[in-house]
Amino acid sequence: MAKWKKFVIAIIGLLLITVLADSFIRYQAQGQFQFHLLAPKDYPVIGGILPVYFFWMAAVFMVLILVGIIVVALIPKTTTTIPLKQDKGTLTLSKSAIDGLVKASANDTEWLKNARVKTKMKKKKVRVEVTGTVRPTVDTYEKVQRFNKKTEDEIHRFLGVEAPIEIHVTFKDLQKDAPKRSSQPRVQ
Repeated sequence: MAKWKKFVIAIIGLLLITVLADSFIRYQAQGQFQFHLLAPKDYPVIGGILPVYFFWMAAVFMVLILVGIIVVALIPKTTTTIPLKQDKGTLTLSKSAIDGLVKASANDTEWLKNARVKTKMKKKKVRVEVTGTVRPTVDTYEKVQRFNKKTEDEIHRFLGVEAPIEIHVTFKDLQKDAPKRSSQPRVQ
């Protein structure tokens, strides 16, 4: 998880703790603890500000939770198979089939080694990411573009020409070969 995501989650958690602290303080008598905390309005200096703060933070969190529920409900579901309906019947395409097709195509290239393929499938969209090590060549960019186009065409041919599915093939984190170290010492 990225550092900024961790930071945002930590800040949201701290703000949510402050809102929950209000409920904890208000209803502490229900817990029958050995200690008693002051009511939020009885704290010196900030006692007048705390109730307003708790109200607005509770309102903000209610809105954020409602928006979160709506976003989660509307996000397209990832799937491992895509049913392709044609007049002759239904074909179910699995994620591993696309992985295998792209991996075989990647292994056929002489300039890409240690290729790993990751496929994300949604109802009408297939996204393929290829990671690996690129052997140094003259026109790597052009080869990657040709490979992308060729792979997209192969997947379309595999699915059928009329399949209404959007396909994207991208390369991610391509690394050049590490320089080979000589086994001979530099100084003799």
